[in-house]
Amino acid sequence: MSNDTAPPIIVEVREFKARIVDANERLKELDAYINECKQKKGSYQSINTLNKDLELDIGNLKDFLNTLPNEIQHMMASLEEMRVGSEPDETADYFTKKQ
Repeated sequence: MSNDTAPPIIVEVREFKARIVDANERLKELDAYINECKQKKGSYQSINTLNKDLELDIGNLKDFLNTLPNEIQHMMASLEEMRVGSEPDETADYFTKKQ
C-alpha cells in the first residue's frame, strides 16, 4: 500500500514514526554535543587551574628573584668571613704566641 491508498490513521502513524526517528537522531546529536561540551568544560577547568598555579609560581619566582641580590650579598659576606677566619692573621696577638 502506498501512502495515497492507506487509511488516514496509518499515514498519521507512519508520519509520527518518522518524527520519532527524527527526534531520536536529533537527541543523539544533542547528547553528543552535551558530552563534547562537558569535555571542553573539564579541559577549560584544567586550563584555568593550571593557569592559576602558573600565576602563583611566577609570583613566587618574582619574589625569589627580588630577594636574590640581598641573599647573594649576605652569602658573599659570610664567605669573606669564613675566608678571613681560615687564613692566619699575622697581625693578631695569638699569631705570635703560637710560634
